[in-house]
Formats: sequence, structure tokens, C-alpha cells
Amino acid sequence: MKNITETVGSKNSVVILMHDAGDKILTYETLPEVINYLRNNNYKFKSLYDIL
Repeated sequence: MKNITETVGSKNSVVILMHDAGDKILTYETLPEVINYLRNNNYKFKSLYDIL
């Protein structure tokens, strides 16, 4: 979560890559907190195809 908040900073848009694998439980556990943080800071979620 610290990485996310430091990376996002005051940027207008960001792309966040989170690894998904059987042994990457931290990603799964942190995802709700990351989503809440971004929504609370007025970020919108779009698919890659929406922004191309």
C-alpha cells in the first residue's frame, strides 16, 4: 500500500500493475484497500481498451 500511495502522489492518471499468482496472497489481501484509496482520491477505473 505504501508503494501505491507514494507512486500515485498527485498524478492525474496512473496505471497500476499488480501481479496475480498462486503465491502472491499479498496482492489479493491489499486490493480492497488499494481500490478504496483510489476511489477516495477521485480516481476512476477503466479498462486498458477504454483508454486506447
